[in-house]
Amino acid sequence: DNTDCDDAAVSINPGVQENNTDLIDHDCDGSWSVAPYSVGDFGPAGGIVFQTDGANGLEASPEDQNNGLRAEWGCYGELKGITSTAVGVGAQNTIDLLVADCSPLTEENMLASDLVEAYTLNGYDDWFLPSKDELNTLYSQKDTVGNFSDYYYWSSSESSADRAWTQYFGDGAQYSYNKFNLIGVRSVRFF
Repeated sequence: DNTDCDDAAVSINPGVQENNTDLIDHDCDGSWSVAPYSVGDFGPAGGIVFQTDGANGLEASPEDQNNGLRAEWGCYGELKGITSTAVGVGAQNTIDLLVADCSPLTEENMLASDLVEAYTLNGYDDWFLPSKDELNTLYSQKDTVGNFSDYYYWSSSESSADRAWTQYFGDGAQYSYNKFNLIGVRSVRFF
């Protein structure tokens, strides 16, 4: 009937409650998820929730950016003062990194900040490079989020003029690496 958004599926209609475990709009309201959220649910943008208080939290892109090709952090040899590491600062760190207008050391390489700025999923374009502590939280849920390589991932937190923080997803150790190293990139966003 005209009140049902999918006449072929009895379980999809305005009287059904969303379940956050798939990307199907069960209740025909234009979205596939609704609070409360749990770790492992699909978030509002279709990422995987890796930290939440039920109503708000962080979701991660379901895959690495740039088809898994690695990127530089940029600004090698320049201290940009983007040193905040706490949960909640990754979005601002990424903005500051983009404003810094860094260049890669090797011209053909991509920058991690450019990859997250360009990333869009299901119409959401507010993704960012996680701070050092946000990246550690993401690592703690790596099996739930999935699709990580046993390699290093960039944070948005700088440690010196030449180095920025990374996390090795093989064992969880955090390291400060040269900004010109080619490291993995995974976007996250707040909801």
